[in-house]
Amino acid sequence: IKRDIISFHGDFDYEISTTNYLEMLEEINKQGTTSVYPVGGMHSFTQKMEERIRSQNGRIFLSEPLLELHENPSQHGTYLLLTPQYKVTARRVVLAIP
Repeated sequence: IKRDIISFHGDFDYEISTTNYLEMLEEINKQGTTSVYPVGGMHSFTQKMEERIRSQNGRIFLSEPLLELHENPSQHGTYLLLTPQYKVTARRVVLAIP
């Protein structure tokens, strides 16, 4: 973990409201004037996710648009994903939207 003086909140915060904003400022003040970021930058999160997925024999579909995503009615606890080229059944799904 690396410390930095820039604070990033972006789209990951609660809805914008006075109460939420004041709570966020209070938390920032408790931590001091530095923020914590992963070594290697924010993209290290996706790198670690990829490593974990591949280590468990998971599949990653890059540049493959998802046409449909449903709970699989024929296999409880799984999902059915349809792309132009694939029909995939999965127990877990991670979606990344650029």
